[in-house]
Amino acid sequence: MKQDDWNVWNEFIQTVTPLDKKHKAPLLKRLLTGRFFLMKRPPLSTRLDLHHFTLQEAFGAFRDFLTEHAARETRQIIVITGKGAQGKGVLRQEFPKWLERADIREKISRVETAPARMGGDGAFLVYLKRKKEHVSNGN
Repeated sequence: MKQDDWNVWNEFIQTVTPLDKKHKAPLLKRLLTGRFFLMKRPPLSTRLDLHHFTLQEAFGAFRDFLTEHAARETRQIIVITGKGAQGKGVLRQEFPKWLERADIREKISRVETAPARMGGDGAFLVYLKRKKEHVSNGN
């Protein structure tokens, strides 16, 4: 740096006053808990699109997706099966059968057709159960 630049810099830092605690705390909190915290894991998508999957691949992807979200205690996921030709798509027809399996049914509280803005008849909203808290009775 040139001497003139150093002089300007030194004059500038003499005029700057440090932030008081009242102003530091919100900034620090935002940096540590907000979107700026670099160690935070990226959010997991709650949407599974099964287009272009075979029936077997789609079931495996759905089961794994459901298991991961149940473990993370996600409340709602969206599963897009597509409508198929004339509304008779294979995945759309099979999806309700998958939900009847005991290992899947135990994780789900309810399922409904998605609203039009989320895929309509070609998608399902799946609401997941919360994990039950284990209460100790003192024994």
